[in-house]
Amino acid sequence: MEYWKEPSNNCFFDVKKSALKLNGGETDLWVVHRTDRKGKDSILGTVENGNPVVSNRALVDSVYSAFKNLGIKDSAYKERIFLAENGARFHAEYTLRGVKIRAPKVNDHVGLRLLLRNFYDEGKSSFFVELIRLICTNGIVAKSRFDYHESHDGEASIRAIGESIVGAVKSFKSSSVDILGEMASQPITREQGKVAIGNMMRERMISRSIGDRMLMNWREPRRTEDADSNLYNLYNAFTQHLRDEEENADRIDFDRHRRISRRVFNLFYRCATMPEEFDRWMGLKCSSCGQRMNGGFEGWCGTPNFMRERAGDFLLPS
Repeated sequence: MEYWKEPSNNCFFDVKKSALKLNGGETDLWVVHRTDRKGKDSILGTVENGNPVVSNRALVDSVYSAFKNLGIKDSAYKERIFLAENGARFHAEYTLRGVKIRAPKVNDHVGLRLLLRNFYDEGKSSFFVELIRLICTNGIVAKSRFDYHESHDGEASIRAIGESIVGAVKSFKSSSVDILGEMASQPITREQGKVAIGNMMRERMISRSIGDRMLMNWREPRRTEDADSNLYNLYNAFTQHLRDEEENADRIDFDRHRRISRRVFNLFYRCATMPEEFDRWMGLKCSSCGQRMNGGFEGWCGTPNFMRERAGDFLLPS
């Protein structure tokens, strides 16, 4: 689902929830609709409970209140707001400029980004935490015990998200980035990185277009910090593409980005901590016969079950 970049004042319309009646009888459904529009253009979705709606304005106000409690000034964060589906879906990002940790193993500073979602069409609100590389603001998926995804429940939802924000910021410490250090500590060759990208395309983990851009970023790193050949910088080649896409597009599919980013991050973390996964995805073992790869692209059994490289490009095996 693609989100439009929206000025803030277009995101804070009033919303009501009305019981849906059919043939004069009650149903278990409720219609959520905008009050600033008429007819079918006002409908945002139907939900299965009559709990109080949580508005976009109330959620954003809970962020501001949490920041005030934490002593975070307005100048210390960057806010970006997006809408999708006629306003039925809301996405907000808060990049905290002053909250950062030095991660020695990755030769970088890592900061914190807070993601807020509000789905009128599902009657749910969400809060997620994302790590960011401060040198380029590429997002790094993270899983926090303060993540929140629940059905709307009025003030209770607003209070819970505010508490999650405070907890996430206060708990951000050096151990939060240890997982990145494990990836940076796993060296790979440039050739192994290319093989991994090809295997990810073959397994449909990433699309051909993402793989092509990722390969370009891997071959020609934009920053000296990305020059070392390791799993962390291979992941940076992927996140750089997503960041470029988000910066240059009028519409952004955040759901797709987060879904793919989590898959790729989990893969590289497994490769950093599980030798058998490293061998499989870096093309060192054939997934059919389990033997060492012949030249890194084909098993000794002759099964072309990994990508072959031709003229510097990847082609799906026939």
